[in-house]
Amino acid sequence: MLSGFVITFVYYDKINNKRDLFEFIRNRLRRIYPLHLYTLLVFAVFELSKGFLNRHGYFDHMEPTNNNIWTFLSSLFLLNAVKFGGTYELSWNYPSWSISAEFITYLLFAFLIYLLRMNSRLKFYLVCGIPLAVIIFSQAINSLIFEAVYGFFIGVIVYRLHRKYQSMNKISRANGALVEISMCAATIIMICKRSVFIDFLYVYPILFAANIYLFAFEAGIISSFLKKRFFQMLGRYSFSIYLNHAIVIEVVNFMLVRVFKLHGMLLYIVPFIIFTITVLYSALTYSYIEKRFYKRIP
Repeated sequence: MLSGFVITFVYYDKINNKRDLFEFIRNRLRRIYPLHLYTLLVFAVFELSKGFLNRHGYFDHMEPTNNNIWTFLSSLFLLNAVKFGGTYELSWNYPSWSISAEFITYLLFAFLIYLLRMNSRLKFYLVCGIPLAVIIFSQAINSLIFEAVYGFFIGVIVYRLHRKYQSMNKISRANGALVEISMCAATIIMICKRSVFIDFLYVYPILFAANIYLFAFEAGIISSFLKKRFFQMLGRYSFSIYLNHAIVIEVVNFMLVRVFKLHGMLLYIVPFIIFTITVLYSALTYSYIEKRFYKRIP
């Protein structure tokens, strides 16, 4: 949903012809694929290393996984969000299913903007209709791609509403703080009390859409706090953190628990180790992979 908002913010007025369309696809591919490929290969090396250590008696048994040559190829070609043949979305670097789904959604978004550039009203109605169509078709076809399309195009709608209705720009700082704190409180309560809303899960996308809409105005104290240098840093590294966190969790847990037999109270330090390694490692992949292959648009 946030991706839909941001991509629309950047590209809504920039896809006007065939050249713009292919430039968008090229930029998106350069943005996500190098790091995706790198993390996939790292996971493959890790799996081979586990097999080697298992055969030489460093630990007892290998847990069953969905990691095989077919799922590797589906991840390699960014198709691991599409369920077909023997593929399974959550395999190898399992968070990358959403990268696959997001890239497919990018293509859908770009072609829609390109084809309907000359009729903005029809385009808005079509974009609004996509989440409804996804709900209908997702009941018949079980694939994570529908969740991504649903969320992404809600983000597109939120951006259009944000662009059209700017009433929050006139709100005072105190009222802005009150609105942001209330929204955060409502979000925390609804997540903690999810069992109450289990039969009404559709309210969560509405809740998250409201969060994005309100916080996009940056009108309150929480927005100011999130502009601190630490959060700006996490924002820069966020894509690397997302694609790296799974392998860090796997390696740290494997080494500390399976190989070195860490147990008892010492296990409480593992999350802090994982967090620290993930951020530091992501700083490296951001500098040497992301920035190397992708030049940011001013």
